[in-house]
Amino acid sequence: MTSEMRRGAVRKISLGTAGFVLVFGAVYGLHSVGVTVRGWALTPLALPGAYALVGLLELLTRAPFSELSQRWDALHGWQRGALGVVVVILAFAALALVMIMSDILPRLLKF
Repeated sequence: MTSEMRRGAVRKISLGTAGFVLVFGAVYGLHSVGVTVRGWALTPLALPGAYALVGLLELLTRAPFSELSQRWDALHGWQRGALGVVVVILAFAALALVMIMSDILPRLLKF
């Protein structure tokens, strides 16, 4: 992994995280003045987060995203299917963990 590619990945992570924080701050600001934002209106939160995840994936795999795409396309169908199922299971597990923690943490912090 070249230092230029590493800097690019860190830049994507930084910009994506900063964008997420800005959009989250805007949503929180709207909520604090009584405007409820829910459903599809929260989609802008996902865009900078996805950009940060692309950078994280590049940093972890030490390959540009376009090369990862080519590697994925080079896999046999059954391999893509098996890896896709694993990715979906991990994503659901992470989502469940976040949902559980978002319910538990406020209760723990009230003490």
